[in-house]
Amino acid sequence: MLEDLLKEFVIEAVSASPEYLAKERRRQKIQDSIVKLFKTKKISSQSELDEYLASLASDKKNELALTALRSVPFQVWQALAAKK
Repeated sequence: MLEDLLKEFVIEAVSASPEYLAKERRRQKIQDSIVKLFKTKKISSQSELDEYLASLASDKKNELALTALRSVPFQVWQALAAKK
């Protein structure tokens, strides 16, 4: 029984992998773009960050990534840009 559950879980995880990886690549691409915009001072306020994220929201493919990235505090973006 446990072996069957594990087998089913692995099959499900592997079949979902390409979709998950595509979403993760999209999130990483958006995250990198945000850090770049902070580094170049094109985003320097919370309202500018909000506007940028809103501009990306029109593409439904960004929905999951934006949900995660909106939870990142403004100060964290500033720190990430300063590090890179």
